[in-house]
Amino acid sequence: MKPLRLRFRKSGSIRYISHLDLSRAFSRALVRAGVGLWYTEGFNPHPFLVFGPPLSVGYIGEREILDIRLVSDEEPEDIRYRLSRALPRGLEVTEIYTGGRPLKELARATYSVYMEGGPALFGALARLWEQDRVTAFKKSKSRAGFTEVDITRHIRALRPSPSEDGYRAELCLPCSQSENVNPALLLAAVEKEAGTPFDYRLITRTDFLDAEGEPFW
Repeated sequence: MKPLRLRFRKSGSIRYISHLDLSRAFSRALVRAGVGLWYTEGFNPHPFLVFGPPLSVGYIGEREILDIRLVSDEEPEDIRYRLSRALPRGLEVTEIYTGGRPLKELARATYSVYMEGGPALFGALARLWEQDRVTAFKKSKSRAGFTEVDITRHIRALRPSPSEDGYRAELCLPCSQSENVNPALLLAAVEKEAGTPFDYRLITRTDFLDAEGEPFW
C-alpha cells in the first residue's frame, strides 16, 4: 500500500454540504478518476479515506486534508489532474504528497473571519475584553448535551480590522482530538454581548498547525 495525503480546497456553494456528503463526493470522484484505491477488508469493504478535522457546514476550507492508500504505483500529479476533472465544482485538490505526519499531531487551525458589525461589534468586544472570564456552551456527548468552554483568551485574540465594507480577523484556535474551539463560539459570544446578530459573516479555515505552531504537513 502506498499512502498519499491530499490537500484540497472547499469553497463556493459546495461548502454547504455535510462532512458525510463530502466523503461520498470524494469516493465517487476517486473511482471515476480510476485511482487504484486500497479497500478495507471485512464484510463490507470500502475505500480507505481519512479526512482531517471536519469542517463546519458553510465554512470555506483552503487546505483541508484527506489521506488515501493506493494499491498501484501512480504519480501524484497525474492523480491530481484526473481528480480535477472528476470532482464537483467547489472541490479542488491543490497538493498531493507522500510522508504526511500523523493526524494525531495536528493541534491548531488558523481562520480568517469576515463580519459586518460597526460600532455595536466593537462595543461588544470592548466589554468582553474587560471581563475576567468569558464562557460559551458547545455541543457534547454528555448527558446534558452541552459543555461549558472557557474562551477568554480566544476572545481577546479576536481583534477585527477594517476590510472593505466590514471587518476581518485572523485567529488561531485549538483543533485537536482532545480540544477543539470553533470560531462560531466566539462570534456567538460577541452577538450575545451586543444584543444583535451580525448582518453577515464568512469563516475560512486557512491551514493547520502542530503543537509548536509550525505548519502541519
